[in-house]
Amino acid sequence: MKQRIAPRRDAGGRLAAVVMVLGTTLAFAACAAAAPLDEAGAVNRLQQLKRSADYHSRGECLSLLVEEREPAFFGIAVYEKHGDGCPGDPATMPVLDRFRVDLATGALRRYDVVEDRYADWTPDTAR
Repeated sequence: MKQRIAPRRDAGGRLAAVVMVLGTTLAFAACAAAAPLDEAGAVNRLQQLKRSADYHSRGECLSLLVEEREPAFFGIAVYEKHGDGCPGDPATMPVLDRFRVDLATGALRRYDVVEDRYADWTPDTAR
């Protein structure tokens, strides 16, 4: 009769392996979250404009254009599109606002024309 050998159960070794895998995963996720935004990430950060109370009525008639590329931020202009289902003269595309997206934090700053400076901005969600 053959004798069966039970597999070794090394709970401490398994636990160490699980902790190592989880630690590596969490460290990778933290690095990815802390990674600075690229141009596409900065534009995507501003896509929430379309849902904000300030711009909700304009919806798909907004266009975003990166105008400044600095080490600390991207400067992005918000244009109003005309034509192709959007009201207005198709020969014009007026600037509605300008924003800076902080590359390290993703924070949004909106240009205040009266004060001639950029100020922190958090969009109000349209209902």
